[in-house]
This record gives sequence, C-alpha cells and structure tokens, in this order.
Amino acid sequence: MGKIAMGVVDYHERTKHWPKKFAAGPGELDFNNQPLPFSSYQHVPVTELPLIKEAPEGSYSDLYDRGGKGKDNGAQSFTKESIGAFLELSLGLSAWKSLEDSSWALRCNPSSGNLHPTEAHLILPPMIGEGDAGGVYHYNPYGHQLEERASFDAAFYEPVAEEFKTPGFFIGLTSIYWREAWKYGERAFRYSNLDIGHALAALSFSASLNGWQVTALNKLSHDDIDRVLGLDKVAWEEGEHEESEILCYVHEAGALGVSVAKEVPRDISPAVIESFSGLDFYGVPQRLSAEHVKWDAVYEVIDTTRKPTTMGQWIPFKDTAYINDRKSVEKSGADIIKQRRSAQAYDGKAEISKEEFFAILDRTVPRKGNAPFDIGVSKVRVHFFIMVHNVTGLEPGIYCFLRDEKVLEEVQKRTDFGILWERVKETPKDFHLYLLDKKDFRELSKKFACNQDIASDGPFAISMVAQFMETIERSPYRYRDLYWEAGMIGQILYLEAEAVGLRGTGIGCFQDDSILAILNIMDNYLQNFYWFTVGKPVEDERISTNPPYLHLKAQGRS
Repeated sequence: MGKIAMGVVDYHERTKHWPKKFAAGPGELDFNNQPLPFSSYQHVPVTELPLIKEAPEGSYSDLYDRGGKGKDNGAQSFTKESIGAFLELSLGLSAWKSLEDSSWALRCNPSSGNLHPTEAHLILPPMIGEGDAGGVYHYNPYGHQLEERASFDAAFYEPVAEEFKTPGFFIGLTSIYWREAWKYGERAFRYSNLDIGHALAALSFSASLNGWQVTALNKLSHDDIDRVLGLDKVAWEEGEHEESEILCYVHEAGALGVSVAKEVPRDISPAVIESFSGLDFYGVPQRLSAEHVKWDAVYEVIDTTRKPTTMGQWIPFKDTAYINDRKSVEKSGADIIKQRRSAQAYDGKAEISKEEFFAILDRTVPRKGNAPFDIGVSKVRVHFFIMVHNVTGLEPGIYCFLRDEKVLEEVQKRTDFGILWERVKETPKDFHLYLLDKKDFRELSKKFACNQDIASDGPFAISMVAQFMETIERSPYRYRDLYWEAGMIGQILYLEAEAVGLRGTGIGCFQDDSILAILNIMDNYLQNFYWFTVGKPVEDERISTNPPYLHLKAQGRS
C-alpha cells in the first residue's frame, strides 16, 4: 500500500468510535465561539435573487426522472428567476425554528448537527449575469443572494462557450471544515463530506424541476477548481478557508437526460483555467469565529485526499424501471423537498409493509437518466446492512442489500460461516436483499448508534458500508467520493421517508466496527460510513416553526 493510501487508512482508523472510546473531539462545546452558520463576502456587489412565488411544477417522481418535467413541459431558460428557484430548492432555507430565546434556520440540504460546512459558488455567463457582464459569485442562502467575486465580459466567456456547447452555468461546492470540527473534532472530515453528498443530491433533484441536469466535471483536480473559482486568491482567516470539493455544469437535461449529458465535457481546458486564474477576484469573507482549534488529523487527510487531474468519466447505469413509480404521492416534488426534516425522536410503534420497504431501498439504486446519481461522481461502492425492526412480512433481523450484485461473492466470503445469506423472496430479479440473521436487533441497533433510541424506534435502521480498501488503494482521493455517495443516498432516504408519510434521520455517531464484528467481517474491505433510520416522528411541541424567508419579506423582498 502506498504512503498516501496509508494516510487515509490511518485517519479512518483513528477517527472510529469504539464501545468505550470515542474519536477525539472537543468535549464541552464553547457556544460563544460557535462558527456563524452563514458565510458572506464583504464589500462586493450583491444580486438579490427572487423568491419563489409559485412552486415549480413537477411531481415527486419527476425529481428522479429526467424525462418527466423536461420532456413534458420543456426546460426552463436560464434566468435570475429560474436560478433563484434552483438554489432555493436545493441549498436554500426551508424553515425557521424557535425555542424560547433561540432560533435557527433549517435548509433544504441536510447537514450533520445543522452546522452546514458546505458553500456554493457559481460561474454565470454574461446573458445570465447582471447587465451585460458575467461573473463568479458566492451564494448566500440567508439573504438568498449572489455575492459577486469577479466579473467578465462576453469576449472572456467565448472560449468557455466553445468548449461547453450546451448552454448552462457552473456551480462549485466547497467545505469549511471548521464548522464541523467545532463540534465533532477529528470526525469533521467525515461529516463535511457526507454533507457534500447531501448537497449534490439536493442540487440534482432541484435541477430536475427546471428540466435541467447537473453534471460533475470529474476530470478536474482540486487545484484546477481553486484557480477557476479564485479560491487560491482569497485572504482566508486562519482555520476558515474553503476547501474546494467539486465543480459541476448545470445544463438542460434533454430527452431522458442522457444525450445532452454525454456531450458535456468532464473538464475545462488549461487555457480556460488560466484565463479564470487571471481574473481580478475581490471580496473579504466574513470571520466566522473569534478563535479556532486546529485538529491536525482533519487537515492532514484534507491534503492527503486532494484530487489530481484524472481521466474524465461517463458512468453508465442500468436502464430499469423502479419497483414503485411513486406516481401516487400527492405532494409535489417541491413540497417534499421543503418539508424534509431530521427527526429527533420516533414513537417506537410505526411499521411499514415489505413492499414499501423494498421500494425505498430500490430508490437508492442508480438508474440511467435518473437523478441524483447521473451527476457522475462515481460508480456504486456503497451497500447496506439493515436492522429490520418492524417491517410487516419480514422477519426481524439483520439483512444485506447490495446496490451492485457484483460484490456478492466478496462480501459473502468475509462473513461468518453461520450467516444465512437467504435471498429474500417476492423481490424483483435484480433486487439483491439477503437475510443474514434472524433476531431482534433493537437493543444492539441502539447500542451501536451511541445509545440513541432513534436507531431502534423506527421500522428499520441502515448501516451504509463502503468498499473501502480496494477504493483507497487504487485512488486515495476517492475517500471523499465514498462519503459523497453515502450522503447522496441519505438525501434520497430523507425524501423517500417524507413521501411515505414518515421521517428520516442521518446518524453520524456510531460504533464503526460493531456491526461488522457481529458478521465476522474483520478486514478493511468494507467500512462503516453512515447510518440512517426512518420512523414516525415525535414532535417537540415547545418548538415553533416559521416560514424560511420571513426575515427577507419583512425587508420588502419578494
């Protein structure tokens, strides 16, 4: 194993939670030093984006199917209104919550601890920008506004338009790791990259409502992205820099979202990158905290996993129908997005049918021409161990759901001889769900999830495991991709839970090796990356809810 890959393995091992020992963290939280949840670039021109007056058309199933909205009604043109709606329904606010003297915002994209390390930057062509100019902008979700960081004219953008013949614009995601490190210490890298996955799925789903598609420029290096977005020119406060993660191109989806996406380049030429590097970038990021604690392990793995320039990838997926087309979901796609929440507690009584359970799992399997995985981040590397508690028609126990059947033999040979590996009956041919052990796993589920009741009080809890070692040995930078894939799955599960009248919760605190140990998986082929549970929420009646942009409407915004 190479030195870089070993650095990733060391970080993952170092940041595991164990039954009697947690990964290094701050202990008591210094709330007086909590990072501001919203970033703003000071002393720059600001473009206020219109708030949605009428939610975009499109059913819940249209969030996935690129042929739905785009084919039936045509893609929306790229305007301030449509881009504003795209951002509002992906990275924007969904509600304000209040308890006594405290209030906090919720967003359409979930985040570990509601800390939101993810930031977004857009490159808009002259026809989309203010006036005759295009530019590079930071999106501020609190003000639902674009903060201009650089400006360029039509002549500057011509070489870009020649490379990207399909009309569209760019959006890049970055992470401020300090936001998560403030609360979670050394595990901040894990949670921040899960949030990138959440955000990528949120962008992909929101794009569908406009008849658009988001395509990852997966050939670019992190250094390339820094130069294009001007991140290498910013005078950052120590500990508060934005780490580039991914740059994407947003374009019309076309028929079934396939033909157009294939024509989109997966990189930007060196000449165009150099031209962006020559722009005059301006703006000073607002300071987020008075003081910082530097968690060396986090910044070491950031450096270790920075992506080099690679081959661009077009990732094909199977062209198969979903088990349930979700046409019966009455609420619109936009409504489901806006009502997404993380449950804090479940009633412990909810059950779902095995058919509904199968349909939820099935939504996490990539399809040709379907959001969110057609964004093109990576092939399938994440699978599920599921503790089934209360699914009618299924015995309580631990199950394995393989999102790609090719790994069946590799996983089987690593488990204990006593594991059943019984294929669950009455499932479609390409649905790979196996019963491993018949047992009530409620107490163990709770125990493995840091003694959180929410892991045992729903119909099921999912442990997402990734093909870790083979991925890291080949491409250490794909450590981030594994979290992104898990985060994208998490956003699907959040929306699926809402669609069936339940609520989801992502769980970041879990004993990493416990569920693997009971199956006798002792090597690093699979590693635990994310937990997720679904159930009927118990609402805290003390907490009040207000509309997301009440503060802007009070200022006369519309």
